[in-house]
Amino acid sequence: MTQLQTSRLALVPITFEIADATLRDQNELESLLGLKVSEEWPNPDFRDALEFVRRDVKRDPGYSEWTRLIVHSFDKRVIGDAGFKSKPDSTGTVEIGYGVVSDYRNRGIAHEASAALIDWAFRDQRVKRVVAECYENNEPSIRVLRKLGMEITHTEEATGGRMLKWALDSPGS
Repeated sequence: MTQLQTSRLALVPITFEIADATLRDQNELESLLGLKVSEEWPNPDFRDALEFVRRDVKRDPGYSEWTRLIVHSFDKRVIGDAGFKSKPDSTGTVEIGYGVVSDYRNRGIAHEASAALIDWAFRDQRVKRVVAECYENNEPSIRVLRKLGMEITHTEEATGGRMLKWALDSPGS
């Protein structure tokens, strides 16, 4: 499995062992990784998603490449997660998501992690399009998605407000 490296971050694949330890005990996870884990990670939504990630990587260990921990390299701390909700579908589409703990927000972390993942994904011949979604009042995510070069394709009404749908096509498409 490949760890992706940026100037400030390591994007570590979430293996079955990492997902399992995260769901059980933060101390166990820290021992397994040899890193500190932010008290705020994982957020409740990602904790729920980890059940599915754990199941998916148990069935197919290669799935771990598609969902990653965000590790701040200098601080040696898990500060978030970023990845794709699944492998490419039949149209070559993957949906990206990310979360960064509050102490590290507004520092370009989500953009840096997402840009590295998108670059990695577009090197896979199967990936033709990356999509994302966020609420119309989520200004930080809107800034990240715009900076990534994504464009709004449409909006949908959702529980909690209007959802913006975004897309970025592979440079080779």
